[in-house]
Amino acid sequence: MSIESTAIVGSGGWGTALAICWAKRGNTVTLWGHNPDRAARLRESRENADYLPGVKLPDSINVTSEIADCISADLIVFVTPSVALRSVAERLRSAGLDADTILLSGTKGIEHGTGLRMTEVLHEIFPDNTVAVLSGPNLAAEVSRDLPSLWVAMTSFSPIRRIIGRSLSAGPERFRRNRCVRGEAA
Repeated sequence: MSIESTAIVGSGGWGTALAICWAKRGNTVTLWGHNPDRAARLRESRENADYLPGVKLPDSINVTSEIADCISADLIVFVTPSVALRSVAERLRSAGLDADTILLSGTKGIEHGTGLRMTEVLHEIFPDNTVAVLSGPNLAAEVSRDLPSLWVAMTSFSPIRRIIGRSLSAGPERFRRNRCVRGEAA
């Protein structure tokens, strides 16, 4: 299995940076934002001026505000604010997400009221999907500009760790610039 299509759910700075990162690796990328007007501006200008001014989105990134546009991806990356993760995930489930889709949480924090980690929220909503977590240390501005960065991807399912790691790690010509470290648990 390989990751050829990626949907980024959340079009803030981190989501935009991740979309650019996966697009540079040749993936088909969908970048979803909840605000239709903001998504239209981003689609037209190809720049997320609010969060990453001066950084251009590759033309290959499909920007949308329709959650259903994300369900065909091999990998869905959640980078919404923690207070919105559950409601956005439930919308995605209602749109008909397949159980084979890998879910990756790049959302920081815990759910208010329940104290659940973001991966626990995703496990609750998508019990049949593999859920992993993505962390830094890195910054959206560095990742979007292809500066050196380090990723930590964790899940309890080792084949998925390797797949995510390969999808984020740079090829041999850029090996020192981006590196993914794989961990054990989500």
